[in-house]
Amino acid sequence: MIARFDYHVPASLDEACALKKEYGNTGIVVAGGSDVYAKMHLGDHLYDHVIDIKKIEDMQGIRWSETEGLSLGAAVTHHEIERHPVIKERYDVLVQGVRTIGSLQVRNRGTIGGNICTAAPSADGIGPLLVLDASCVIHGLGGERTVPLKDFFTGPKQTVLADDEVLVRVTVPTPAPSYGGAYFKYGRRNAMEIALLGISVYLEVADDGKTCSAMRIALGTSAPIPIRAQKTEAYYIGKDLSDRQVVEAASSIILEDASPRNSWRADGEFRRSLLKLLVPRTVRTAYGALTRE
Repeated sequence: MIARFDYHVPASLDEACALKKEYGNTGIVVAGGSDVYAKMHLGDHLYDHVIDIKKIEDMQGIRWSETEGLSLGAAVTHHEIERHPVIKERYDVLVQGVRTIGSLQVRNRGTIGGNICTAAPSADGIGPLLVLDASCVIHGLGGERTVPLKDFFTGPKQTVLADDEVLVRVTVPTPAPSYGGAYFKYGRRNAMEIALLGISVYLEVADDGKTCSAMRIALGTSAPIPIRAQKTEAYYIGKDLSDRQVVEAASSIILEDASPRNSWRADGEFRRSLLKLLVPRTVRTAYGALTRE
Protein backbone atom coordinates (compact mmCIF):
# COMPACT_ATOMS: atom_id res chain seq x y z
CA MET A 1 0.00 0.00 0.00
CA ILE A 2 1.20 3.50 -0.86
CA ALA A 3 1.24 6.05 1.96
CA ARG A 4 -1.13 9.00 1.61
CA PHE A 5 0.04 11.97 -0.45
CA ASP A 6 -1.38 15.12 -2.07
CA TYR A 7 -1.79 14.78 -5.82
CA HIS A 8 -1.25 17.88 -8.00
CA VAL A 9 -2.06 18.18 -11.73
CA PRO A 10 -0.60 21.52 -12.93
CA ALA A 11 -2.08 22.96 -16.11
CA SER A 12 1.04 24.82 -17.24
CA LEU A 13 4.82 24.62 -17.11
CA ASP A 14 5.08 27.61 -14.80
CA GLU A 15 2.59 26.06 -12.38
CA ALA A 16 4.55 22.80 -12.38
CA CYS A 17 7.81 24.66 -11.72
CA ALA A 18 6.24 26.67 -8.90
CA LEU A 19 4.89 23.51 -7.24
CA LYS A 20 8.24 21.79 -7.56
CA LYS A 21 10.00 24.72 -5.92
CA GLU A 22 7.37 25.05 -3.19
CA TYR A 23 7.44 21.43 -2.06
CA GLY A 24 11.16 20.73 -2.54
CA ASN A 25 12.28 17.38 -1.20
CA THR A 26 8.79 16.56 0.08
CA GLY A 27 7.48 16.45 -3.50
CA ILE A 28 8.25 14.47 -6.64
CA VAL A 29 7.52 15.26 -10.28
CA VAL A 30 6.12 12.37 -12.34
CA ALA A 31 5.02 11.87 -15.92
CA GLY A 32 4.39 8.14 -16.30
CA GLY A 33 5.39 7.33 -12.73
CA SER A 34 6.29 3.72 -13.60
CA ASP A 35 9.41 3.91 -11.44
CA VAL A 36 8.24 6.36 -8.75
CA TYR A 37 4.95 4.69 -7.87
CA ALA A 38 6.57 1.25 -7.69
CA LYS A 39 9.17 2.54 -5.22
CA MET A 40 6.53 4.34 -3.19
CA HIS A 41 4.49 1.15 -3.03
CA LEU A 42 7.52 -0.68 -1.63
CA GLY A 43 8.12 2.12 0.87
CA ASP A 44 11.55 2.92 -0.58
CA HIS A 45 10.58 6.52 -1.34
CA LEU A 46 7.91 8.51 0.51
CA TYR A 47 6.62 11.88 -0.65
CA ASP A 48 3.93 14.18 0.69
CA HIS A 49 3.23 15.63 -2.76
CA VAL A 50 3.14 14.09 -6.25
CA ILE A 51 3.19 16.60 -9.14
CA ASP A 52 1.85 14.94 -12.29
CA ILE A 53 2.97 16.81 -15.42
CA LYS A 54 1.78 14.31 -18.02
CA LYS A 55 -1.19 16.41 -19.19
CA ILE A 56 0.78 19.60 -19.86
CA GLU A 57 0.54 20.16 -23.61
CA ASP A 58 4.15 21.39 -23.99
CA MET A 59 5.38 18.00 -22.77
CA GLN A 60 3.43 15.91 -25.25
CA GLY A 61 3.88 14.88 -28.85
CA ILE A 62 6.53 13.79 -31.33
CA ARG A 63 7.62 16.24 -34.02
CA TRP A 64 10.11 15.71 -36.83
CA SER A 65 11.47 17.50 -39.87
CA GLU A 66 14.54 16.87 -42.01
CA THR A 67 16.00 20.26 -41.11
CA GLU A 68 15.00 20.50 -37.43
CA GLY A 69 15.35 16.85 -36.51
CA LEU A 70 13.35 15.01 -33.85
CA SER A 71 11.58 16.58 -30.88
CA LEU A 72 10.20 14.32 -28.15
CA GLY A 73 7.94 15.67 -25.45
CA ALA A 74 9.13 14.59 -22.01
CA ALA A 75 5.77 12.85 -21.47
CA VAL A 76 6.05 10.75 -24.64
CA THR A 77 5.92 7.07 -23.72
CA HIS A 78 8.47 4.47 -24.72
CA HIS A 79 5.79 2.63 -26.70
CA GLU A 80 4.98 5.76 -28.69
CA ILE A 81 8.66 5.96 -29.60
CA GLU A 82 9.07 2.31 -30.58
CA ARG A 83 6.07 2.35 -32.93
CA HIS A 84 6.64 5.78 -34.56
CA PRO A 85 7.41 5.23 -38.29
CA VAL A 86 10.01 8.01 -38.64
CA ILE A 87 11.84 7.00 -35.47
CA LYS A 88 11.92 3.36 -36.60
CA GLU A 89 13.34 4.40 -39.97
CA ARG A 90 15.74 7.19 -39.01
CA TYR A 91 16.55 6.65 -35.32
CA ASP A 92 16.58 2.86 -35.08
CA VAL A 93 19.20 2.75 -32.31
CA LEU A 94 16.73 4.58 -30.04
CA VAL A 95 14.02 2.03 -30.83
CA GLN A 96 16.47 -0.75 -30.00
CA GLY A 97 17.08 0.79 -26.59
CA VAL A 98 13.52 1.57 -25.52
CA ARG A 99 12.28 -1.86 -26.59
CA THR A 100 14.39 -3.38 -23.81
CA ILE A 101 12.69 -1.31 -21.09
CA GLY A 102 10.47 -3.37 -18.80
CA SER A 103 7.34 -4.94 -20.25
CA LEU A 104 4.85 -3.63 -22.80
CA GLN A 105 2.70 -2.41 -19.90
CA VAL A 106 5.66 -0.46 -18.48
CA ARG A 107 6.52 1.02 -21.89
CA ASN A 108 2.90 2.11 -22.34
CA ARG A 109 3.15 4.06 -19.08
CA GLY A 110 6.79 5.03 -18.70
CA THR A 111 8.09 8.15 -20.46
CA ILE A 112 11.33 9.19 -22.08
CA GLY A 113 11.53 12.21 -19.77
CA GLY A 114 11.18 10.01 -16.72
CA ASN A 115 13.86 7.64 -18.01
CA ILE A 116 16.25 10.57 -18.37
CA CYS A 117 15.40 12.40 -15.14
CA THR A 118 15.72 9.25 -13.02
CA ALA A 119 19.38 9.55 -14.08
CA ALA A 120 20.13 5.89 -13.41
CA PRO A 121 23.40 4.73 -15.02
CA SER A 122 21.51 1.66 -16.27
CA ALA A 123 18.69 3.55 -18.06
CA ASP A 124 18.16 1.97 -21.49
CA GLY A 125 16.86 5.10 -23.23
CA ILE A 126 19.79 7.33 -22.32
CA GLY A 127 22.65 5.61 -24.18
CA PRO A 128 20.97 5.70 -27.60
CA LEU A 129 20.10 9.37 -27.09
CA LEU A 130 23.70 10.12 -26.10
CA VAL A 131 25.08 8.63 -29.33
CA LEU A 132 22.39 10.46 -31.31
CA ASP A 133 23.75 13.72 -29.79
CA ALA A 134 20.48 14.67 -28.06
CA SER A 135 19.83 17.82 -26.03
CA CYS A 136 17.41 18.59 -23.19
CA VAL A 137 15.06 21.57 -23.26
CA ILE A 138 14.52 22.69 -19.65
CA HIS A 139 11.89 25.11 -18.33
CA GLY A 140 12.09 27.03 -15.06
CA LEU A 141 10.53 30.07 -13.48
CA GLY A 142 13.33 32.14 -14.99
CA GLY A 143 12.75 30.90 -18.53
CA GLU A 144 14.00 28.16 -20.83
CA ARG A 145 17.45 26.75 -21.50
CA THR A 146 18.92 23.90 -23.54
CA VAL A 147 21.56 21.52 -22.18
CA PRO A 148 23.33 18.77 -24.17
CA LEU A 149 22.30 15.40 -22.77
CA LYS A 150 25.97 14.54 -22.16
CA ASP A 151 26.09 17.43 -19.65
CA PHE A 152 22.72 16.73 -18.02
CA PHE A 153 23.94 14.26 -15.38
CA THR A 154 25.99 15.47 -12.42
CA GLY A 155 26.15 12.27 -10.36
CA PRO A 156 24.31 9.02 -9.66
CA LYS A 157 20.61 9.90 -9.97
CA GLN A 158 21.51 13.59 -10.02
CA THR A 159 20.93 16.13 -12.80
CA VAL A 160 21.44 19.79 -13.61
CA LEU A 161 17.76 20.55 -12.95
CA ALA A 162 17.31 23.35 -10.43
CA ASP A 163 14.61 23.20 -7.76
CA ASP A 164 12.23 25.14 -10.02
CA GLU A 165 13.02 23.39 -13.32
CA VAL A 166 11.49 20.52 -15.28
CA LEU A 167 12.54 18.72 -18.46
CA VAL A 168 10.14 19.69 -21.26
CA ARG A 169 11.46 18.13 -24.47
CA VAL A 170 14.34 16.14 -25.88
CA THR A 171 15.69 17.24 -29.25
CA VAL A 172 17.75 15.03 -31.56
CA PRO A 173 19.39 16.20 -34.80
CA THR A 174 18.70 14.35 -38.01
CA PRO A 175 21.31 11.59 -38.39
CA ALA A 176 23.23 10.94 -41.56
CA PRO A 177 21.14 9.38 -44.36
CA SER A 178 23.16 6.22 -43.89
CA TYR A 179 24.55 5.26 -40.50
CA GLY A 180 25.03 2.17 -38.41
CA GLY A 181 23.48 1.99 -34.96
CA ALA A 182 23.27 -0.71 -32.31
CA TYR A 183 22.24 -1.07 -28.68
CA PHE A 184 23.35 -4.04 -26.61
CA LYS A 185 21.95 -4.75 -23.17
CA TYR A 186 23.58 -7.37 -20.99
CA GLY A 187 21.50 -8.87 -18.20
CA ARG A 188 20.82 -12.13 -16.45
CA ARG A 189 17.62 -12.66 -18.40
CA ASN A 190 16.03 -11.40 -21.62
CA ALA A 191 13.01 -9.54 -20.22
CA MET A 192 12.11 -7.23 -17.31
CA GLU A 193 15.79 -6.83 -16.43
CA ILE A 194 17.86 -3.86 -15.31
CA ALA A 195 20.99 -3.69 -17.46
CA LEU A 196 24.19 -4.96 -15.92
CA LEU A 197 25.80 -3.24 -18.90
CA GLY A 198 24.43 -1.13 -21.73
CA ILE A 199 26.36 -0.24 -24.89
CA SER A 200 25.15 2.14 -27.61
CA VAL A 201 26.97 2.76 -30.89
CA TYR A 202 26.44 5.22 -33.74
CA LEU A 203 28.88 5.19 -36.68
CA GLU A 204 29.32 6.54 -40.17
CA VAL A 205 31.77 5.47 -42.87
CA ALA A 206 33.46 7.19 -45.78
CA ASP A 207 32.55 6.64 -49.43
CA ASP A 208 34.68 3.49 -49.54
CA GLY A 209 32.12 1.83 -47.26
CA LYS A 210 34.59 0.81 -44.56
CA THR A 211 36.67 3.73 -43.22
CA CYS A 212 35.13 5.13 -40.04
CA SER A 213 34.32 8.83 -40.41
CA ALA A 214 32.18 9.26 -37.27
CA MET A 215 31.90 7.18 -34.11
CA ARG A 216 29.93 7.72 -30.92
CA ILE A 217 29.83 5.15 -28.12
CA ALA A 218 27.81 5.46 -24.91
CA LEU A 219 28.15 3.22 -21.88
CA GLY A 220 25.59 2.50 -19.18
CA THR A 221 26.40 1.02 -15.77
CA SER A 222 30.06 1.61 -16.52
CA ALA A 223 30.56 4.77 -14.44
CA PRO A 224 28.57 6.74 -11.84
CA ILE A 225 26.63 8.36 -14.71
CA PRO A 226 25.88 7.40 -18.33
CA ILE A 227 28.97 8.35 -20.34
CA ARG A 228 30.45 8.71 -23.79
CA ALA A 229 33.57 6.60 -24.40
CA GLN A 230 35.57 9.39 -26.01
CA LYS A 231 39.01 7.75 -26.15
CA THR A 232 37.55 4.65 -27.76
CA GLU A 233 35.59 6.79 -30.21
CA ALA A 234 38.79 8.61 -31.21
CA TYR A 235 40.59 5.29 -31.77
CA TYR A 236 38.06 4.18 -34.37
CA ILE A 237 38.14 7.35 -36.50
CA GLY A 238 39.96 6.59 -39.76
CA LYS A 239 40.10 2.86 -39.06
CA ASP A 240 38.91 0.10 -41.40
CA LEU A 241 35.76 -1.26 -39.76
CA SER A 242 35.67 -4.24 -42.10
CA ASP A 243 38.86 -5.53 -40.43
CA ARG A 244 37.80 -7.56 -37.40
CA GLN A 245 41.23 -7.35 -35.78
CA VAL A 246 41.16 -3.56 -36.01
CA VAL A 247 37.72 -3.45 -34.41
CA GLU A 248 38.72 -5.86 -31.65
CA ALA A 249 41.83 -3.84 -30.79
CA ALA A 250 39.61 -1.26 -29.06
CA SER A 251 39.29 -3.70 -26.15
CA SER A 252 42.65 -2.42 -24.90
CA ILE A 253 41.33 1.17 -24.81
CA ILE A 254 37.78 0.93 -23.52
CA LEU A 255 38.81 0.63 -19.86
CA GLU A 256 40.45 4.05 -20.13
CA ASP A 257 36.93 5.43 -20.59
CA ALA A 258 34.99 3.30 -18.12
CA SER A 259 35.13 2.80 -14.36
CA PRO A 260 32.47 0.22 -13.44
CA ARG A 261 32.01 -0.34 -9.72
CA ASN A 262 31.32 -3.34 -7.58
CA SER A 263 27.67 -3.79 -6.62
CA TRP A 264 25.40 -6.53 -5.36
CA ARG A 265 24.25 -7.02 -8.97
CA ALA A 266 27.69 -7.51 -10.56
CA ASP A 267 31.35 -7.30 -9.69
CA GLY A 268 33.30 -4.43 -11.24
CA GLU A 269 35.90 -6.79 -12.67
CA PHE A 270 33.16 -8.78 -14.38
CA ARG A 271 31.79 -5.62 -15.97
CA ARG A 272 35.28 -4.65 -17.14
CA SER A 273 35.65 -8.06 -18.82
CA LEU A 274 32.29 -7.59 -20.49
CA LEU A 275 33.24 -4.16 -21.78
CA LYS A 276 36.38 -5.47 -23.46
CA LEU A 277 34.35 -8.19 -25.16
CA LEU A 278 31.07 -6.43 -25.94
CA VAL A 279 32.08 -2.95 -27.09
CA PRO A 280 33.89 -4.27 -30.21
CA ARG A 281 31.03 -6.73 -30.76
CA THR A 282 28.47 -3.90 -30.68
CA VAL A 283 30.60 -1.86 -33.10
CA ARG A 284 30.62 -4.84 -35.46
CA THR A 285 26.84 -5.11 -35.14
CA ALA A 286 26.40 -1.42 -35.97
CA TYR A 287 28.73 -1.71 -38.95
CA GLY A 288 26.87 -4.80 -40.11
CA ALA A 289 23.57 -2.90 -39.94
CA LEU A 290 25.08 -0.18 -42.13
CA THR A 291 26.57 -2.47 -44.77
CA ARG A 292 23.38 -4.52 -45.08
CA GLU A 293 21.34 -1.47 -46.08
